[in-house]
This record gives sequence, structure tokens and C-alpha cells, in this order.
Amino acid sequence: NSFCTLLEASMSKTLALWWFALAPIALAASWPSYTMSAGGLQPYPGSSTTMTVTFQSSGNANVNAYGTLIANVSEASADVLSIVVDAASTSGNQTMPYVVPDAVFARPAMRDRATMGSRLRVQASSGSDLLTVTDINTNEKVFAVSNLEFGVGHLRFTSGTDVVSTFLSGYGERDFAYFINNATLNGAQSDVLSDWNTDNGTPWKKPMYGVHPVVFAAKPTSALFYAIVFMNSHAQQLVMDRDAGLTFFAIGGRLDAFVIRGDTMLDVVRSYHQFVAGRPYMPPYWSLGTHQCRWGYKTLSDIEQVVANYTAAGIPLEVMWSDIDYMYKFRVFTTDPDRYPMPALAAFIEKLHNEGRKYVQIIDPGVAQALNYSTYDSGIQSNVYVTQRDGTTPLVNVVWPGWTVFPDFTSDRVGDWWKGQMVEYMQTKNIDLDGVWLDMNEVASFCQGQCDVPVGTPWTFNWLNADFNVLTETVCRGNCSVVNSWENWPAETPLTNGFNLTTKTLDLTGLTSLGKYYDTKAFYGLME
Repeated sequence: NSFCTLLEASMSKTLALWWFALAPIALAASWPSYTMSAGGLQPYPGSSTTMTVTFQSSGNANVNAYGTLIANVSEASADVLSIVVDAASTSGNQTMPYVVPDAVFARPAMRDRATMGSRLRVQASSGSDLLTVTDINTNEKVFAVSNLEFGVGHLRFTSGTDVVSTFLSGYGERDFAYFINNATLNGAQSDVLSDWNTDNGTPWKKPMYGVHPVVFAAKPTSALFYAIVFMNSHAQQLVMDRDAGLTFFAIGGRLDAFVIRGDTMLDVVRSYHQFVAGRPYMPPYWSLGTHQCRWGYKTLSDIEQVVANYTAAGIPLEVMWSDIDYMYKFRVFTTDPDRYPMPALAAFIEKLHNEGRKYVQIIDPGVAQALNYSTYDSGIQSNVYVTQRDGTTPLVNVVWPGWTVFPDFTSDRVGDWWKGQMVEYMQTKNIDLDGVWLDMNEVASFCQGQCDVPVGTPWTFNWLNADFNVLTETVCRGNCSVVNSWENWPAETPLTNGFNLTTKTLDLTGLTSLGKYYDTKAFYGLME
């Protein structure tokens, strides 16, 4: 799982509209056009790798639109192009666009401009097509920055990608057709996909647990293969239109894209991993075997019986997993003394190992806000939790342990603290884990916004007969609320799944070490 949203049903329309009025206003008709500076793309002063061009706004009344833009173009290889369009400056109450930090994404080294052999051509101009990228081998357009709208909390542009004759894939995570193309449109003029990591199950076409803002494109009739990576961490959408092609829209961030081409799709994927995403870790051999995992094994005897049944039936079983059933009150780094007693659990794990099998436990990111709970107390002393916007008060919401706080994994210091908790748990319990299952880190939560409950507030809701409508009425309402802010109620939303930005997640005004949760939610799970 990776990256989630709730709106109280009783919220009045009038109140909602008042909240929307606090957000940046972004009307489609109010965005200016841009004019290229004289000379077009020029060497960036003092840089041997970057070409740059400035675009000046035609001027208009939209206070959120950036007036002067600077575009930087550079190459990681002959097949990998970086295009960054950012605000050159701000005016009035504007803030600069959020940039995905180096701690999250280490940008590849760019090669010297004098290097020969580039296979991608970039042209700059005024008007609707500010930048155009063509594949030199086929002379076909693979990317463009067209019809750009760029301001505070608003980024929209059209890439010009042909969606009728090109097979598109990627832009996950969702349960949807493998290829996005003419057949997927099914006769419609356009279709929309939105991305916002959400604890959402597996609904058809809707956003799920992770955000992967990359589109792979294959046009076999032209032997054209390429990918577009949108390096943007905000709620976003991709519109596929028969005439306009692909249009990208996000409610924050700068235009930061990588264009990757290749002679085959395999070449594109290789370059994507080499220069942008990084290569995945090699999985251990045993992870490729048969695994058994589910919620509901309430006692150690339950999973012992499951393993015994596999053996008796002669069915291979390489790995046994435990969901949160093993925990005491669903608190991380604990075991229930009655249902999963020690040292019986340690003995079970040792027996698995003697049989050549492995054992994995789930670990959720949420930490119970509870008295006399060492993990919570240690986190308070070390100042490791995501905070409210005051930068001091831990942000509380509701997950399986009840009232819950959340480690700020965007900080390396917090990562070291979490590792220390894991090591202490395994050593104290004498538990030899082979792996851990990181769950609920979208971040998922069960109430809306943030909860105002002091430490030690008892948790009485019974999960065994959980009715989330009852949870909302009896627990969330009265204890939890969404902060009145434009982050939680932006003027526009790219989501098409019926959710609001705050559905099943933390209040977006919360603070992490790398910025507001509004900006950092998409990579919280990655940083864990």
C-alpha cells in the first residue's frame, strides 16, 4: 500500500462554498497566454548541460497565474530528456510551486550539451505550443507543453500525445484496462483518470494505493516507443481526448517531466529505471514461492493449523504471514499475550525455519496514542510524529489501534527511530522475522481531518462488529474535523472517484519535514 480521503454528509452546501472561497480562484477562462523571449532556447548561463528559455505572460487579472516562467531543458542521455517549467518569480501573495525534494527523488546527472547523438529534438515558440519534442528517427511529436495554465495550486497542459493510434499504459495504480487507447475510449470523445493514493480497495478504474505518474506509449505502425514521467506529488488527473491527446492537470507543483524514447519498449523501460525511477531491489528467492496470508487468524493455534493442513495436503508453502490479529489492541511492536503468547510464537517461527519456511508480520505506520505504551512515549520524546499545522501538536486520527498518531517518514531521523523500534521489538520478543508487510501507508485513516482528543482518551469502539457508519456517527463526529483551509478544499479537484481529497486520510494541513501533507502525501509510503 502506499499513498488516501472523507466528507461529513451533514456539511451544508453554504458552508462548503464558503470554504471553497478561501482557496485560490482558478477559472479556466482567466489563464493568460505566454510569449517566448527573444532568441528562444539558449545555453543556461554558467551551465554546460542546460538550455533555457523564458516565457512572459500576456497579462491578465488572475492573481494566481505566474507572470514569468523559465523553462530548463537538459539531457540525461541521448534518449532521456528533462523539461522543467517553473515560475521565475512570484508577485503579491503567490508562493513558488512545490518541488519534489532530492530526498525523495535524486535527479539523474545531466550530460554536456556538446555531446553528439541526441535522438530527441526540442523547439520553443510563442502561442499555444510553448515547447515541442519530436523523435528524430521518426520525426513524430512525442511531447509538448501546449495550452499551459500555471499558477498557485493549478497546473494544466496538453502533451499532444495521440491517443487514437497509440497504445498507452501505466499511470497507476488502478484496476483498469492494461492499454489505454481507442478501444478503451469505447466510442467516447474522451475519458479521465485521476491519481491520488487512496485506501480504496480495487474499484474499477479508480485510484488505488499507489501513485505512479508515468505513461508508456507505443505506436507500432511508426516504430515509436516512449514514456512521459510527470514528477508531481499532488492530486492529479490525465484526460485522454481523441482530438487534444493527453492533458495533465494537478493542483500544485511545477511542470517537471521526463521524456524517454527507445527503439523498443524494453529500451524505454530500461532507461526509465536507469535514469528516473531507480532499479528495483532483487527479491529474495523464497519470495517467489507459495504464500498464505489473510485477516482473521485470531490465535496462534489458527495459523499453526493452517501450516499443518498445507503439509498434510502436500501443498507447497514457502511463507506464512500474519495480519494485525497477532498484535495487542492492534498496537505496532506488540504481541497479544493471550492469543499469540510468547515464547510459543517464537517457537512456531523457529519450527517454520527448520522446515525451510519463512514468516512475515504486518506493520502499520500508525502508533496508538495511549498511556503506558513505550513506542508512543518514545516517539513523543524523539519528536517523530506528523504534526498539525502549528508544527508542534501531533496530528491524531483513527485507525485500528483507535486514537492514532503517525511517524513522519519523510525525515531520515524518524526512519532511524522506526528502525530502532523494529530491532528492539525483535530482540525483546526473540522474534526472527524474515520480512515485514508495510500496510495502511497511503496514509489511511478512518475519520476525517484531525481529532482533538487528549492522551489517555479511552477507545471503546468494537472492531469485531465494525460498522463504519456507526464509527463516523459515534466516534468521528464530535471528536474530529477538517481544518478550514484551501488545502483541504481547493477551488478545483482532479478526483473523479466520488472522494474528496480528505477522504480516509490525514488533514492536508498537517506538517512533515518536507512540507505540508498536501504536498507530501503521495510519497509518504515510499519514504517508509
